[in-house]
Amino acid sequence: PQLGTSNGTNFERMFYGCSSLTTIPQLGTSNGTNFERMFYGCSSLTTIPQLGTSNGTNFERMFYGCTSLTTIPQLDTSNGTRISFMFYGCSSLTEIPQLDTSKGTGFGYMFYNCTSLTTIPQLGTSNGTNFERMFSGCTSLTTIPQLDTSKSTNFTQMFLNCSSLTEVPQLNTSKGTTFERMFEGCKKLTEIPSLDTSKASQLPSTFRYCYELKTVELTSFTSTRYTFDGCRSLENLTVSGTITVSNNYLDLSDSTLLTVDSLLSVLNALADNTGKTKYTITLGSTNLAKLTDEQKAIATNKNYTLK
Repeated sequence: PQLGTSNGTNFERMFYGCSSLTTIPQLGTSNGTNFERMFYGCSSLTTIPQLGTSNGTNFERMFYGCTSLTTIPQLDTSNGTRISFMFYGCSSLTEIPQLDTSKGTGFGYMFYNCTSLTTIPQLGTSNGTNFERMFSGCTSLTTIPQLDTSKSTNFTQMFLNCSSLTEVPQLNTSKGTTFERMFEGCKKLTEIPSLDTSKASQLPSTFRYCYELKTVELTSFTSTRYTFDGCRSLENLTVSGTITVSNNYLDLSDSTLLTVDSLLSVLNALADNTGKTKYTITLGSTNLAKLTDEQKAIATNKNYTLK
């Protein structure tokens, strides 16, 4: 039935969990400020009518779990500050309209598991501080628009399992502290523009299973488990800062195509470990065979074992 909603300001959870709902009538929402979870779990919904959202500030989880939704109408999100989880799990969604997200501060999980999305429109992200899992599980996504990530500290799993992604734009990660599994499972990615990892505490599984990745440029970082696991095409690895080794977790044995210059970049970047616990750097027999004894001594003289 038609609903009289023209004076409504809060539409939070209006259709929450209506999993059998297939259509929505035209609604007067122009005074609405809160659209959080409005269609949460409406898994049978295929289309949404045009909504007046120009006063909306909160769009978090608005379409969360709308697994049958194929299109989204043009939405005015110009006043939206909270937009994380907005399209979480919209696995049938093939495209996103242009959205003004310039006031948004959190973009975490925004497109999580939108498995049918192939492209993303340009988004205003200059105020974003959290991009955790923003595109995680977007298995059909091939490209990413330029994003302003200069204020972000959290890049955890941002592109996890974006298995069709072939390139990523230059990202400003100078404030980033967390890069866990950022590109894990990006099987077709061949190159990642230079990443500023100088504030990162660790890089666990950051490039794991990036099978086609050939070039990586990093600043300082602490080595952690699985950072380069499965990087079998990696040839060029440049480290401009210092590598602090955690336990014995620096393992490049899967990257048998690394150039000598890349191997030397890693060895020269190793922090001096003299007088501390001796750690093992695993290069693998193929990479070790590329180095002279003098080159190996760069690491051993700093109290590391190479294997």
